This record gives sequence, C-alpha cells and structure tokens, in this order.
Amino acid sequence: MTDLGGLLVAADRQARAVLLDGPDPGRAKGLLLGWAEAMESAADTLTAIPLDSASHQRDVDVLAQVRQASAAVHTDARRGWPDDQPPDSRASRITGLFAEAAQRLRGRAASASPRATDVSVSVAHTSWLLTHAVAISVARNADALQRANPADPQAATVTLLAERVRGVEQLLDVQANRHPAQHRGHPHPEAGVASALSAWSTTMHAVLGRQPDPRHFAIAADVNLALVSRTAALTVAAAQAGRLPGDDVRDRLLPALEDAAHSWTGTRDQWVSLITPDTSGSRPLMEAAIGLRAILRDPDLARAPGAAGVLAAGLAAGVEAAVVSRAGLSHVTEAPAVAVAKLTEEMLAADPDQGFRRFTIWESMSSTEGRDPIAIPGPVRDHLLGRADLTVAASIQARSASSLLLPTSTYAASVMFAAARTDAASRHEPQPRTTTPSPPSLGR
Repeated sequence: MTDLGGLLVAADRQARAVLLDGPDPGRAKGLLLGWAEAMESAADTLTAIPLDSASHQRDVDVLAQVRQASAAVHTDARRGWPDDQPPDSRASRITGLFAEAAQRLRGRAASASPRATDVSVSVAHTSWLLTHAVAISVARNADALQRANPADPQAATVTLLAERVRGVEQLLDVQANRHPAQHRGHPHPEAGVASALSAWSTTMHAVLGRQPDPRHFAIAADVNLALVSRTAALTVAAAQAGRLPGDDVRDRLLPALEDAAHSWTGTRDQWVSLITPDTSGSRPLMEAAIGLRAILRDPDLARAPGAAGVLAAGLAAGVEAAVVSRAGLSHVTEAPAVAVAKLTEEMLAADPDQGFRRFTIWESMSSTEGRDPIAIPGPVRDHLLGRADLTVAASIQARSASSLLLPTSTYAASVMFAAARTDAASRHEPQPRTTTPSPPSLGR
C-alpha cells in the first residue's frame, strides 16, 4: 500500500508529465474538465488535515477559491464549448491520487497527521503545474479556432475560458509566493485579506448564481471597484518605497487598473439603475462585502510583506466576478422605465446612425417614466452586454498586468526544489498502485 508521501509524489509527477508532454490543443476540453475535478479533490485534501495554524487556514481558504473558480469554468465549458470530450484520464489520475490522500489523512489520528505546511506545499505545486498545462492547452485550442475561422464565436468562448484558467493559475502562484514569515504562521494583515477574499468569492458565486438580482450585482461591482482602487493605492506606495519597479507600475499596471476601475464604476452604476422596487438584498453577501471592504482599509496592509500578492489574487478573482456579472445581465429582460429610457438615450448617443430605428425603439417602450419595470428593447440589451464585455476585458487586463506583483523567481525556485524532492522521494517510495478511487463528482 502506497503511503501518503508516495501518493503526493505520484500526483506531482503526473502533473509534470502532463506539462512536459506538451499540452495538446485537441484534448483541451477534456483536460479542462479533468482539471476542474482535480482542483476539487485538491481542496478536499487540505480540508482533511486538522487545522493547526493561521497559515494552514489560509491554504484552505485559497484552495476553496480555486475550487469555486474552477467549478465555474467547468460549468461554462460544459455549456458553451460543444466539443464532446470526457475528462482527461491523466487529470483524473491526479484527482484519484488526491482523493486517496484525503482518505488517508481522515483515517489518521490528529496527533499522527503530517505537518499541514508540507501537504499544502505539495498540493499547491501539483495544482499549479496542472493548471499551467491546462491554460496553455486551452489557449492553443482558442488560437487554432481563431486561425481556422476568425468569425467563429466559439474562439472567443474558448479564449475567455483560457483567461479564466490563467486567473486560477495566478491564485495558486500567489499561494506559492507567500512571504516566509507567513509560512511560519506569523500573523500578517494580508492573511485576513486572503480569508475575506475566500469568503467573498464563495458567497458571491452562491448568491449571484441563484438569482440575477440587480442589487446583488451592484454590491459585487462595488466590491471589485474597492479591490482595484486599493490595489492601485498600495502599488503606488510600494513603487515609491522601491519595492516594485516604478516604470512597470506607471506604464503597465496603473493604466490597466484605471481602466478596470472605470469599467467597474460603470458596471456598478448600471446595476444600480436596474434595481426594481421588488428587489431585496442578501444578508450573507452584504456581510461578506462589508468584511472584505473593512479589511482592505487596514492601514497596516501597506507595510505587509505579502499584500501585493494577495491583492493580485483579488484581481484574479475579479475576472470571475466580471464573467458572473455579464452572465447575470444576459438574464435581465426588464428594468425600471426611467432606467430603460436613460439607457436607451446612452445607446443612441453612442450610435447616432440609427435612422428610423430610433423611432421604433422609443415606440416599443410602454413607458419612459417611473420605477415600474418595463421590457428592455433588444438593441439596448445588446448595448448593455457590450459594456459588460468591456468590463470582462478590463478585468482580464488588470489581472494580467498584476503579474508584476508576484515574485516569480521565488516560485521558480520552489518548483525546482519540489522537483528535486520528487526525484529524491521516488528513489525511496514504492510506486503507487495504478488503480485509484473514483474521482468526486462536481455535480454538474
């Protein structure tokens, strides 16, 4: 019987094999589906260890975010990517190895459990390697679709999926690049941000996925605006203190954050205008939003060694928020009459060459005053969705630019260390058995 260390080593080696094999764009969807199941199993593995420190709690929180984001990508890939492929068997093997590791951990007494940090590092490395391979594979598939037919809408769908996988990769990158003091469990304010981000992300997906209530989406947009704004402020302070390259911050990151802030401001105002008298707020969502906004205002955050990386993770989560917001908007067919009238004016001002169509749009509206809901004309809905697409694009750009907040050389060193440890362990550990438990179902 393979012990816990052997299972984790086998999972690590399997992930490396997927990456070294050269991600095949023809198997991209299957790899993505299998990856999402593996991320669920990875998160489950960490929850199987008794909590022993604030550092371990953060590991659990981050993997919970990874689970949530990968599950959302899994759902959208099933719906919007018609390529019929089963989950990739290589990723499913990693899922099974993690599942067996979790089973072993739950079967141990608390006193006999391994150090949480050791398991967390191994799981994070394996998850990052597999996620990196998936991101490359899906991006290559999108490129192939784009070259074959630039007008193919599936190319845009797959491109967005690839960007969302890269967002998960960034979450894992941040996790691997924590300040050494954080690994030792020393209290730092950014640990509170990570926990609040996890709570916010989980609550946001749960609440916004159930009912497209404009009030909820307005809260989500406001939270993401706060994240972008706080990131900009801390980034400027770090550049002034010499902790970040000033030129890169000025020329790349700040313009991207400014665009994202502008987009989220418009998105928030748009959702506020769509609120109808019968909408009601969600207490869990409001509490999660208040908690995150409060900790973002912590003055000690500016001096925390890992604050920049944690906020980079927040920007990665912002991409998912933008995607969820856009999906919610696609279900909105009615809004207060006064809001529809204002949105119609904005749409016509942006595209004045409407001719006779201007008259027909206004004629189709049963009212232009008051807060009673009326149907949103088709051209106006298209205009709203176009603006939502811009918010998604701006969020992706901000997430991409925030990569300069990550000390990638540290992560590269940690991966090299993990590789050496894997090779050393393989000389002492028996080979894992080829049969593994069935992968957990994502319920989709």
